[in-house]
Parts: sequence; structure tokens; C-alpha cells
Amino acid sequence: LITGIPHTGDTHSYTISGLDDGTRYYVGVRAYDRPWDDNPNVDPNTNWLATTPPWQREELLLWDDLPAGEIQFLKGILDPGGEIHLVYKDVNAVSLTHVWGGTGAWNYEGENLAGYYVIDFDLSWNGGLAIAWADDAEVGLLERSGPDTWIRTPFSGTIAAPNPQVSLAMGAESALAYTQYIDGTIPVVEEHYYIAQTSGGVWNAPVPLDEENFSGRDLSLVLNPGDPVDPWTAYQRGGTSAPNRLTPMEGILMYARSDGGGGFDLEAVDIGGNAPESDCGKRVRQVLDAGGNAHLAYLDLNASPDVPLGQLKYAYYDGASWTIETVINYDLSFQSAGSKQFTWGELGLALTPAGKPAIAVLTRWTSTDVTWDPHIVVAGVWVREGQGDWSAERVSDEELAFPRDREPCVLLIDPAGTWHLFYVTASDPANLAADTIVHYYRPK
Repeated sequence: LITGIPHTGDTHSYTISGLDDGTRYYVGVRAYDRPWDDNPNVDPNTNWLATTPPWQREELLLWDDLPAGEIQFLKGILDPGGEIHLVYKDVNAVSLTHVWGGTGAWNYEGENLAGYYVIDFDLSWNGGLAIAWADDAEVGLLERSGPDTWIRTPFSGTIAAPNPQVSLAMGAESALAYTQYIDGTIPVVEEHYYIAQTSGGVWNAPVPLDEENFSGRDLSLVLNPGDPVDPWTAYQRGGTSAPNRLTPMEGILMYARSDGGGGFDLEAVDIGGNAPESDCGKRVRQVLDAGGNAHLAYLDLNASPDVPLGQLKYAYYDGASWTIETVINYDLSFQSAGSKQFTWGELGLALTPAGKPAIAVLTRWTSTDVTWDPHIVVAGVWVREGQGDWSAERVSDEELAFPRDREPCVLLIDPAGTWHLFYVTASDPANLAADTIVHYYRPK
């Protein structure tokens, strides 16, 4: 019990020392307006995870090749040596920049990436950085063959959807999954999931992965560690399109594995908390643990028939069945205006050295009808301590995040056990220019 914290103005703080790293503590706060007050202001017990040392922050300004205030998507991976690689693009989809290195020592290149028109992209590693891309016509691959030197390979027979999504996994063999355009015009567009794979290192023509999908948007691909020609794809299958948006209703989180005969076994993992109206499987991310089992983080953004409710969810496959957990419920009533409702930023997913899943999220609570207005967010990480047992680490204070709808959020944990969280903000909030990559890091 700590009492007698002095009154020092509108804001009060107290530092508690001697806490153990990784231990969960429960804290309740009671504030009195005057001595012997019978009606104190009470904050009920809040549980949080002690972290030692605390998160540190640095800022990476955008490189000269990208006009200030233009950043849109940001993706990141670790190479086999544990070095961080980030790639970001501008909102006009005509410029990519590659950033690599580590805390306080970053390198940039992008002169030869500028001009590659992409709408969506994903990263992998196969002796060097590889970028899967989709524009408004086709899908393909960019492979780094030297300093700012890239080999561009378009895939014949691909027709990218108007709002395409791609996911890439490379190894002894490789696979690229994406959304293929089928029919319709914006905003009502039919698209199916397709996949291209290599055989002996040579890319084969893409084939349908799921032809039942109507308008799903998000997917995450890994390779079966026991069989490199067996890609595992977590994706969102949508049944109908939401009004005025390229986003699904009747969303279901699906999982696809090779059936051994050239096709795929499809499994419904989660139909959502408000089926068939759920927008389940949104922003899905996938990682494999040391045993080759899949871990998924995703959103269900229409999870209740009564109130605007969103759920951050987690699913784990133990080799026989899926375990599904709701990490936290979000009140989305602040987003209920027009076609901007039920949107959320990207998720980050990584496993700690102890194998615990950690999910990074930008929790938002503002929204406007102006397309490129930012949201106010707080960056945080949810860590799974045990089945159904999640604790939260608040990483940042309130901050503007860009762009609205799909704010980037990248979480990486390097081989040394250091955590890295990246998102995008403005160096000068008054100008609302998304010119800064924020990097929070916490050593083991």
C-alpha cells in the first residue's frame, strides 16, 4: 500500500521500483479530493506486465526518394543473421524503399526501387531479400541481386484484384498466394484466392486456392517445415461485400493445406462471433513455432449483433485441432459513421524465445470522414502467458498514426531476444505528414 503521494497539479506519477521482469502485477488507484472523503475516485485493479529494461524509442525519417508525408504500407522481416529489413511504399504506389540494419544504425536504398508500381507487397528471404508485389494488373516478384539491384519477374496468367493482397514464403521451394480478379466493378468485385508455387526452383502457373471466396482481403502464407511443396495459407473468405467498401461481410477465417493431389484441403477455423455477419479473419498474421505448429492473430470486426464490437483473436493448431481465444474486446462505436465503420490497423505477430505468442496492435479510438486524417492510437503488445491468459504491455503514449484504415504495425523479435515494434507517425503533427517510422525496442 502506497499512500501520501503529494498533489503536484493535474498530473500525478509514482515510480515503483524493485519489480521482477515478466511478473504480472495488479494495481488499483484511489484518489481523494480531500481528507476523509467518503466518495473517492477509484480505478479498479488493472493487470500489467513488468518489463525491465523498459521500451526505448527512436525515429527513422523517410529517405529522400519518398516524398514527405507519402508513406502507406510498411512490412518487415529478419534475415537468417537476425538483421532487420523493412520495406515501405508511398500512397501513390510508385515508390518502394528498403531499410535495413538495427537500432541506431540504419541503411537506406530505393533509387532503383522507385518507379515499380505496386499496390500491395510482402517480404521473404531466399539468399537475399525478395518482395512479392501486386499492381492493378498482375502479380510478380522482385529479388535483390546486389546493392539496390533488383530482378523483376511478373507472373503470366495473373490478374490482380482491384485491391490486391499478396503473401510470400520462400525456402527449398517457394509459394506466392494472392487475390485474383474474377468479375465486377468497384465497389462490388468478385475475387478468388490463387497460389503460385515453384517446382525445382521454377515457378509454375498459378492455380485456384479457394474459388468460393467473394471478397476476402487478408492472407498469410508459410511453408510446411516438413514438406516444402506444401504451403499453409491462413486467409479470410468473404461472402458478400460491405456497402461502398472493398471489404467482406460474412467473413470466415479459413486455412488451406495441400491435399497431396494438386489441390487443397480447406478448413474453416473461425466463423466469427456474429456469424454470418462477422468480418472475421481480418488482418490475419501467421507464424510457426519450433514444433512446426501454426499460430494466428486476427480480428473479428463485426462480432456482435447488438453493438459495434471488435475482437482481437488468437488461434493455435496443435497438430490435430485449433484452439481459439479472444484476447480483448474493442468498442467500435466511435467508428459508426458511414462507410468508415469497422476498420482497424495491421497486426504484428511474433513468438518470444520461450515460445509465447506476442501480438502488437495500435489501439485506436478516433475516426473522421476525411480519408487521410490520422487516428489517435496507443501502441501495445499482448503476450500469452497460458491458455486464455493474456497480459498487456503498453508501449507508447497517445500518438497520431497513419494512414487511416490500415496503419502499419510490425513486430519482430530478434535472435538475441530484443523486441522491435514499428509504426508510422508525423515528425510535425501540425502538418499531418506521415514522414516518420517509429521504432520501439526492448532488450531481453
